Amino acid sequence: QDRSNGWCAARSTIPPSGGNLDRRCTTRRTRNRRSSGPTMIENALVRIDWHGRPRWARTTSDYALLQGDGLALRDIIGGSVNDPVRIPLGDARMLVPLDTSARVFCVGRNFGAHADEMGGERTEQPNFFVRLPSSFVANGDELAYPEGVGTYDFEGEIAFVLGIGGRAMDVATARAAIFGATLLMDGSVRSVQKSSLFLGKNFDGSGALGPCIVQLPPDLDLRQLRFTTALNGT
Repeated sequence: QDRSNGWCAARSTIPPSGGNLDRRCTTRRTRNRRSSGPTMIENALVRIDWHGRPRWARTTSDYALLQGDGLALRDIIGGSVNDPVRIPLGDARMLVPLDTSARVFCVGRNFGAHADEMGGERTEQPNFFVRLPSSFVANGDELAYPEGVGTYDFEGEIAFVLGIGGRAMDVATARAAIFGATLLMDGSVRSVQKSSLFLGKNFDGSGALGPCIVQLPPDLDLRQLRFTTALNGT
């Protein structure tokens, strides 16, 4: 199925205590078109351009609050905002909410129907691949369509953001390490992916991430998370 035309959007509903939080991530492929900016909630994390430098900030409904150096995500997780620089969200240029040194581990064939679609046998364990930060554009920016490579597919996904590091974690420790979530559009060049999964998933600007990171309550059952993906608004 050729799903390469137009623009796609993902919307997630995160049900913490006290209500639902809606998040929208929209990317357009058509040149010279932009999507409308996101409506933020209190205390989300965003990465913005501040005088030519990427900076992390917390949000109110109207402002991005720059805190300290804010050069890396770890600088702002768990911190408090003391005398912050207030930037109207309408004046802030949103960047991909991802440190340039970050690694994005993606799970391939993680449900039966998708494994059947891709062909081959279902496996007991899912396979993993890595997407580079350079393969993502920010919310509202243009996707870089890889011309001449055949079918370009989209997949809407939820990306979990780790707040602490570690290795060889048990399930409970791994769950406690999850700080929050954001939306990810996993653009795939299937014709290239057949010979190289890494290359088929890592054309520059072929995916999207954002617009912000929403902190998840530690007791939230992650199976409650829901999102929908649309092509051209439907």
